[in-house]
Amino acid sequence: MTEIQQRLMEFIDREFRPGTNPSQLNKLAGDASERQYFRYQSESGEAVILTAYPEPFDPDTFTYQQVYHLFREIGLPVPEIISLDGELGIVLQEDLGNESLQDRLLTAAEMSAGNSFIRPSITSSPSSRKAQKH
Repeated sequence: MTEIQQRLMEFIDREFRPGTNPSQLNKLAGDASERQYFRYQSESGEAVILTAYPEPFDPDTFTYQQVYHLFREIGLPVPEIISLDGELGIVLQEDLGNESLQDRLLTAAEMSAGNSFIRPSITSSPSSRKAQKH
């Protein structure tokens, strides 16, 4: 078992129940960061997302939590932070399913009259725009 899996299992044992089966924990595709994402499905069928950070963090100065609160204040739909453990570097969040924000925005852009302006800005990353200039 890797160090991250050990931290995840310690967190799950404390948050849910001791002796959780690691097969209930499935790794998800990540982003460009060092964070790792996992979906945990309890025996009752409830699914949640666990984000494992490479290092411990201080919950009082945790940037993700600050951005989360900012987004919630302005009414953006973001997954609820259910629990976090700075020492273990784990965040437990609501599972909103498999659709990514990018996919949701692309669908909305296709339905929008301004599709020709929105779609290129969603589909091109800063790195792909830089490559197009060369």
